[in-house]
Amino acid sequence: MNALDWFWVFANFLMPAWVMAVLLAVLAPRWLHRGRRPRFVLNLVLSGLLGSLVLVVGLVLTQNDGRMATYAALLLVQATLQWWLQRPTA
Repeated sequence: MNALDWFWVFANFLMPAWVMAVLLAVLAPRWLHRGRRPRFVLNLVLSGLLGSLVLVVGLVLTQNDGRMATYAALLLVQATLQWWLQRPTA
């Protein structure tokens, strides 16, 4: 495989985490009206990086890409992050 093929392999591996991050950064502030509203870029970067970490850990633990348990963990972690970022201030 050449370098372009490796790029597409990694891009497609990380795509679910970053698509979820974009969707949550755009839609979560509209759905959750309480508390503070985190900055879009901070929300996007934290959610994308944490989601990428979940996908890598899922790959290492299950030794297979695309397991439903990994995607469930991705959803749980990113939703929990959105809840934490938008919690009410003291």
